[in-house]
Amino acid sequence: MDAQKGEAVVKELESDGGKAYFIKADSSKEEEIKITIERIVEKYDKLDIAYNNPGIGGEHNTTGNYDGKSWNSVVDLNLNGVFYDCKYELQDVEKNGGGVIVNMASIHRVVAAPNSPAYTATKHAVVRLIKNIGDEYAQKKIFAVIAWDQLTLIHLYFSQKRCLKPLRKSIL
Repeated sequence: MDAQKGEAVVKELESDGGKAYFIKADSSKEEEIKITIERIVEKYDKLDIAYNNPGIGGEHNTTGNYDGKSWNSVVDLNLNGVFYDCKYELQDVEKNGGGVIVNMASIHRVVAAPNSPAYTATKHAVVRLIKNIGDEYAQKKIFAVIAWDQLTLIHLYFSQKRCLKPLRKSIL
């Protein structure tokens, strides 16, 4: 993650009248995510909406020749990272009586990406994780959403304008 780019996005959002806060964190590290969510709640008093997009492609190789270390790196970020993000976001959103957690997926959530077995597997798994979260938390007014492209996010923005306004600059 590039801290300079993160700070540049904050400035852009603030110049458009928005509020933003950048924290550099590695989604594959559970403790970093826990601390990040704590810092967000400390600064803004609560968490109503979250947008998760951790992901790397990994090496380009056939499944039989795919390196185990590369596999673990992709799984750690693309799947475990989404889990850690959701785990700590859900705890705070639940305290507030509801909210929205948006998780970016990929076309590879439904189709193969030859020579990218770890990426494809993690994108399939993220969809199932979010469906599970949706079933677990819907009664608590917590909505877990899969976004698979910018059009989905734009639709969410316009249908839930108040909730997703901070995302507008990054998706349009």
